[in-house]
Amino acid sequence: MWRESPPATCQFWSDLETAAMNAIKDPGQSYWAGAAVRENGDRAIRITRTMKRRNGEVLPGWWLKVELPSGRILSYPGIGISVEKSQEEDSDDDRVQYRERIRYMGENQTTRQWGKQYTYGGKLAENITQALCRDLLAVALVRVDAEGWPVILHVHDEIVTEVPNEPEYSVEKLESMMCELPSWARGFPLAAEGAVVEYGRKRLVEKGCLVRKISYEGRRGCPDQLVLVPGRRSYIEWDNFYDFPARTLFIEYKKDENTEPEPHQLREHARMRDVGADVRVIGSKAEVDALIEELFPS
Repeated sequence: MWRESPPATCQFWSDLETAAMNAIKDPGQSYWAGAAVRENGDRAIRITRTMKRRNGEVLPGWWLKVELPSGRILSYPGIGISVEKSQEEDSDDDRVQYRERIRYMGENQTTRQWGKQYTYGGKLAENITQALCRDLLAVALVRVDAEGWPVILHVHDEIVTEVPNEPEYSVEKLESMMCELPSWARGFPLAAEGAVVEYGRKRLVEKGCLVRKISYEGRRGCPDQLVLVPGRRSYIEWDNFYDFPARTLFIEYKKDENTEPEPHQLREHARMRDVGADVRVIGSKAEVDALIEELFPS
C-alpha cells in the first residue's frame, strides 16, 4: 500500500537501480537518475563505473562512482553483479529463474567484518538522501561559523553554537542561516525547528528541571531532549499538601503542531512507551506552556 502512495519515490528507486546496473556493465559511461534539478538541466544523480586500460583493452574498474548534485561522490569498491538462481518449491513449474544483484565490498553492519555486500535501488536512495542532507548541513556549518556564530558541535542534522546572550544572536537568525540553500540545492524543501526547542528548554529550566540534549550512538530515532522533573511538595491548604514525585520525560520537538515525527521516530517512540517511558511530541510554544501547566499545576 505504501508503495502505491508515493509513485515518484518508487520510480526513483527503480531509476537508480537501472542506472547502477547499466553503469556496472558499461564502464566509463555515465548513467543518470532522478529529476532534472541540476543548474545545467541534467538529472540529479550521475552513476559511472571506473575503467582502466591494459594493452589497449578497456577493462572494468574497481569503483562505482555516484555523483550527487553537490558534486560530492559516493564510492562503492569492488563493484560487480551477482547472478542468483531460484526455483519455486512445491510448484509444478520447473523453470529456474535468475536474478541480478548489485554487489560491492564493504563492512557487514552486523558482524563488522569486511566482505561482499549487496544493495538495490531503495538502499542506494537511502545512501544518497543521507549524503545529500549531510552536504546541506556542511554548507550551513561553514556559513554559520563565518557569520560569527562559533560552532561547538553538531549532531546528525543539528548545529550547536555558543554565542553571547544578546538580541542579535536569535534562534530565528540561526534558523535562517541554516535554511539558506546553495545553488545546487535550489528548491529543496528545508526547514529548521530551533525556536520551540529553545523556548521549551528555558521554561523547563526555570521550573528547576534538568534538561539534556541526547542522541543515540549508531541508531536513529532518539528524542531531542531528556527532561528530569524534580519532585516537590505543594501545599493546597494550611494543613493539606500533595506530593509531586520526580518524573522523567523524553521530548521530540517539531517545527509546528502539524509536523508529524518521521516513521522511524514513531517506531522508536512506540518502543519506548511500551516499556513505560513518557515520550512527548511538541510543535509550538502553546504546547510547551500546556506541558508546564501539567507538570507544575498552578
